[in-house]
Amino acid sequence: MASNHKREEIHKAIWSIADDLRGSVDGWDFKQYVLGIMFYRYIRKYNKLYK
Repeated sequence: MASNHKREEIHKAIWSIADDLRGSVDGWDFKQYVLGIMFYRYIRKYNKLYK
């Protein structure tokens, strides 16, 4: 139970930090940025496997 409480506190802190970093950027623009980075990492990872 204490572990779940601590996990919730960490989750809230991470969301707070993410909101501060995002600032006044629209959620859609932020999502496009994050998805672009995730796609780049995916391509890079699988590109190494095929070389």
